[in-house]
Amino acid sequence: MKPKIAFRDELRRRAVAPEFAEERRAILAEKQAKRMRGVTVEIKRKRS
Repeated sequence: MKPKIAFRDELRRRAVAPEFAEERRAILAEKQAKRMRGVTVEIKRKRS
């Protein structure tokens, strides 16, 4: 149980730490791109 709490605290610390901001932005952009890729594929399929 304890490691889980420590892990959560570490994640929370990373969420506000400026040195992790760039990394976080990259991860978010990647997730967004993945989502968008799925959407564009669906739109193309609907058009054809």
